[in-house]
Amino acid sequence: MISLIPPLNIKNALLLFLSFLVLSQKEGEGNKKEKKKSKMNELLTEEELVEDQLCEDIQDALERNDTSFHFCHNHVLKHLPDDIKILKPNLTILHVDNCYQLCSVPSSIGNLSNLTWLNLAYNNLEL
Repeated sequence: MISLIPPLNIKNALLLFLSFLVLSQKEGEGNKKEKKKSKMNELLTEEELVEDQLCEDIQDALERNDTSFHFCHNHVLKHLPDDIKILKPNLTILHVDNCYQLCSVPSSIGNLSNLTWLNLAYNNLEL
């Protein structure tokens, strides 16, 4: 009778063990990539949630006729929504600071003609 399984000796056991380690490592790398991709999707979702909430806050500020608006210490949002322009009639003070991921503000921010104070400190704005 011919056996397809080689006899288990030290050499074969070591080869089997090393093969198992290589396969396990490759599986682990695949899982890490999937986890990273999943985490990116969560961040995108979180950013969208933050932006939606910010747009609601902007709308509320407009309805209250607020003269100042503060959006500070947010570590998720990358772009200030264009909705900020609706605050033009009353807004004199705008604080958007310490938002370390924020890399752009809409050009419509230049239309906020009543602004006397604009704080964009400690963001990641690209010039």
